[in-house]
Amino acid sequence: MLISYFLFSKQNIALNNKSKTLTKINNYLKNNDFRKLRDNLIKWGNENYHNKDINNLNDLAMLINEDEFSQQMQILNRIIYTGTDEKLEKSIILSALKNHSSDHKKSEAERPLPELY
Repeated sequence: MLISYFLFSKQNIALNNKSKTLTKINNYLKNNDFRKLRDNLIKWGNENYHNKDINNLNDLAMLINEDEFSQQMQILNRIIYTGTDEKLEKSIILSALKNHSSDHKKSEAERPLPELY
């Protein structure tokens, strides 16, 4: 019983961390804090894609695999590294993250074991 409690609480902590990261991303989008936004997008990617090595926004864009999201990541890179005055589409970024959250049902290839029922 103690082991099941430990495993359950660990899972809740992981879900809570993912939720906090998404909340931070939303706040950084609102406040135009682009460097922290980048860092937390990468953190979100590593939290949601455990077996992938996400080191930059291009890695994340390749995993999300949505053209509009990829364009937003390119814009974010340009804002950070060249200081361009482009605008991010917050709704595109948040929508893609929510659609690709690890809370969604995993594909057969990602499941370590077959389902019992």
